[in-house]
Amino acid sequence: MAEDADWARLRPRLGTSSTCASHLALARGILLLAFTWTNAVCGETNSQAKAAAEAQFDEGLALMKSGNLPGGCAKLESSQRVEPAIGTLLYLGECYARVGRSASAWATFREAASLASAANQLDRARQARLRATDLEPKLAYVKIVVPEAVLHLAGLAVLRDGDAVDLTLLGTSLPVDPGSTRIEVRAPGYEPFVNTAEIAPASRTDVEVPRLVASAPDTNKSEAERSSSGPLPIQYGALSNSPRLDTSQGNPGANQRTLGIVVGSVGLVGIGLGTYFGLSAMSKNSAAESGSCNSQVCQRAADLEKANSARRAASVSNVAFATGGAAVAAGLLIYWLVPRTAKVGWTAHPIVAQHVIALGIQGQL
Repeated sequence: MAEDADWARLRPRLGTSSTCASHLALARGILLLAFTWTNAVCGETNSQAKAAAEAQFDEGLALMKSGNLPGGCAKLESSQRVEPAIGTLLYLGECYARVGRSASAWATFREAASLASAANQLDRARQARLRATDLEPKLAYVKIVVPEAVLHLAGLAVLRDGDAVDLTLLGTSLPVDPGSTRIEVRAPGYEPFVNTAEIAPASRTDVEVPRLVASAPDTNKSEAERSSSGPLPIQYGALSNSPRLDTSQGNPGANQRTLGIVVGSVGLVGIGLGTYFGLSAMSKNSAAESGSCNSQVCQRAADLEKANSARRAASVSNVAFATGGAAVAAGLLIYWLVPRTAKVGWTAHPIVAQHVIALGIQGQL
């Protein structure tokens, strides 16, 4: 299978670019000294991933040229998962098109065009858009039509070929690869609806989902099995000889002090979470910078994802630090401003349930 001139120009496997994360100042200032080793470790990991992706890419092209298109597509898919690249997407789209997976090819070319435009790779973007346009007349569409009564069922799940379908897309014609497609509609307490439709190229198919039928009760289960299948009801005071604690006398403000300790403890947890996400942000940002990212752009999609992930982790870290600090301050304020003449009380009693023994507390501040 010879490559034509246009596709031969697309051989280099170059990544994408985008603006990297820029608001890691707080996490960097706190945690920079703890990550002096990250660049070397991540650099080695990136090199190994790139080598594996290149090997799978070359093997995929060899399989395509030998006529083994399904095997070639599988290798290109694996290469793209390990190390995303625009060149791989273009060849993968071509492989999908040649095995008749028109919808997959169309979506892959559109993704490649978007990434190539963002990376200022205009020739690749033009090639990808042209191939996507060529495939549009061959696309097959499926529309799943669900009654309004079924849409409002609790726990409703719609699957196509085992993959969940976003419920907001129901009633919309969606591109699919030609061949058999299996539609499943499930909801707790109802019999599932299953339909297998044969999709022809360049066709439009509507799958009408009927009202679901309520499931029949299981009459084969014995009364003893039904009674033992659920959790035991919670019983208060089940331990009749257990003491009931009462601190309503001689300890004014005890509940308020307890509340202050609890609030302060939650604040410390928030600070701990802020530290964790700060560490994560520093690690991911260092990994991105050790790859193809600089202060402005990232050259590979994998590094861009690491930079974006670092930005998100840094945002969570900042919020956790601020919230945790505020909670610690509030806890201290609550603890120290206990009214000295207050008369408060609380009681404690045991709670027993299946696999659970706990202590119930009642009272007021």
